[in-house]
Amino acid sequence: MFKFALALAILFGSAWALAKDCVQKIKKDSIKVEWTGYKTTEKVGVTGRFLKSTLTSPESGKDIHAIVSGAKFSINGLKFDAGNFARNSSLKKHFFKLFADKAIITGEVKEMPKGPTGELKLILIANGVRSNVPMKYEINGNKFKSTGQIEMSDFKLENALASISKKCFELHKGKDGISKTWPTVDLMASAEFEEVCK
Repeated sequence: MFKFALALAILFGSAWALAKDCVQKIKKDSIKVEWTGYKTTEKVGVTGRFLKSTLTSPESGKDIHAIVSGAKFSINGLKFDAGNFARNSSLKKHFFKLFADKAIITGEVKEMPKGPTGELKLILIANGVRSNVPMKYEINGNKFKSTGQIEMSDFKLENALASISKKCFELHKGKDGISKTWPTVDLMASAEFEEVCK
């Protein structure tokens, strides 16, 4: 009986030791940060992807929640791809270059409940303005994705909105002949993780 109990202790003790040496680690090249703006009365989406972001939170943790919760990041708003050269040029000159702080966008995840889905609280600083942005999130296996929405006025970007609206006046006309640039922007951030064991 003693030998059997000892064998179980060794077996489960070894399993526990192995488990505690395994962590989740973010795949850096999997990080995506995208935005979608809208034009025309029909609300046609235009999506762009930020190309240069820096994550200053721990790159690994006991689980995905531990890494994302409290994560801090910095994004260069002038480094992006919105699909073609002309659009990139217009957005850079007539929108992002009008941001304060050289279009550097920073943020931090302040609250994130446990569970595979939910809503986290993101503190976002853009154009020198700090604002709370609620983001829905989903964890599916080793993949994390969050989505949210902001208004230009949340970050005092009315002048930048007017600038890009003027520049793209003809391009933002819909079937009704009305040119419209929506003040709403959708945000999406995603990443993949991998388990690393020593």
